[in-house]
Amino acid sequence: MRESPPCRAVQMTAAQIGLQMHLTHFDLSLGEHLNPSFASINPHQVVPTIVLSNNKDKDPNSSSKKIDDSSGLTLSSSSSSLGDEDFILWESRAIICFLIDHFSPGNSLYPQDPVARARVD
Repeated sequence: MRESPPCRAVQMTAAQIGLQMHLTHFDLSLGEHLNPSFASINPHQVVPTIVLSNNKDKDPNSSSKKIDDSSGLTLSSSSSSLGDEDFILWESRAIICFLIDHFSPGNSLYPQDPVARARVD
């Protein structure tokens, strides 16, 4: 949803740390986020939602090779720390923290110092 401040916050964070995203937009006013295919990804059916697939063995042109923020975002990763299954996360603050920690560790957007981090959290 383009008007969603939480979705925009995730998009701005991803842009700031240099992540490419594929967006899948849902019109919340029409209930597009309530469809069964989205419920299979996120049973809470809230946005933003990201789906991060570890696609080291998949076709690089495959659309499943992305993070899907149901507002939405798509990012690719070859990180072995994700394991073989998709990693799905919702709630904008959790997504933002994850993106910085996973893709841009040590970035000043999310400080390492526990006191400074507590102020952000």
